[in-house]
Amino acid sequence: MNIIEAVRSCFKNYATISGRAARSEFWYWKLFNALVCVAVTIGAPFIAAISAMAAGGSKTSAIVLSTIILLTPMLVFFIPSITVAIRRLHDINRSGWWMLIVLTVIGAIPYVYWCCKKGDFGDNGFGADPLTGHPGCGPRTGADTAKAVAYTCILFIIPIVLGVAMADYMIKNNLIQMQPQAQTLDIGQIYKGMQGQYDSMQVQKAPPAVQPAPAIQKKNDKK
Repeated sequence: MNIIEAVRSCFKNYATISGRAARSEFWYWKLFNALVCVAVTIGAPFIAAISAMAAGGSKTSAIVLSTIILLTPMLVFFIPSITVAIRRLHDINRSGWWMLIVLTVIGAIPYVYWCCKKGDFGDNGFGADPLTGHPGCGPRTGADTAKAVAYTCILFIIPIVLGVAMADYMIKNNLIQMQPQAQTLDIGQIYKGMQGQYDSMQVQKAPPAVQPAPAIQKKNDKK
């Protein structure tokens, strides 16, 4: 199944959760989603800027339009992405409820492996083989399982590598300010500082010296 057939199948089965979806259909649909989202993300600011200029330079209208443009493909692809994921699990003879394992975070690993796994050959409990009559259709072998494991590792390694590379680039170009290391505490200096503050407080609290009365002072002067 090529990308055109996969996209056509997903839109045709927009809200269908019964039946099975082949591995190629699932991943070609994901690729199509990614390409559309990248194109929209790049093109939305330009379209919004042009519309803002046409509307007299209104920033509000540009923000609203760019938001609508960015959210439209997400809303359009949301339902078929869920249904094709359910049918992909059906293809390996698993219930669609297993998709919820992603909510445990660590469950994303087996979920991605299942999506990379070759489907059951022939009919299973969820319907007929979607690749019947297509080239490469046949029983699952050990090599297919090894490929699924390799694809799973690649799909997890690529985002990590890209994330590390992007963080390194941003740090080197001062796009991210790293927090300075905490200074080591010197107990002796802290004690001296507290003692100095205590002494200054005692001096301020000390009562003023009592001046002798003028009469007493004159008597003392005569003596």
